[in-house]
Amino acid sequence: MSMKLPIAIDEKEQFEIYQEFLNQTTVFIKFENLLKSIRIEDGTLTLGIPIELLDRLTEAWLKDRHKFETELVDFVTEIETAMEDLKMGEKEN
Repeated sequence: MSMKLPIAIDEKEQFEIYQEFLNQTTVFIKFENLLKSIRIEDGTLTLGIPIELLDRLTEAWLKDRHKFETELVDFVTEIETAMEDLKMGEKEN
C-alpha cells in the first residue's frame, strides 16, 4: 500500500499533484473527470486537457514545488516526534 503526500490540489478539484511515500524521484498527477481525450499508442500517452486547466496545473506546481522535497521530511519528523512522545510517556508510568 502506498501513501500519498500532497503537493498541490486544485481549488476546483480537477487535479491533484502528489508524491508517494518513499518515492523521491516521481511526481504523480491525478485528473478528475475532465480529460477531453486519452490516447495510448506504442508506449506513448497523450492527454487532452483544457488550456485553463494546464495553466492552473503549472501555476500550482510552480507555487508548491518545494513541498516535493519537504513533505516527506516533515512526515518522517512527525513520526519521530510521536515515537519520542510515546517513549517519554512509558518512562513516566
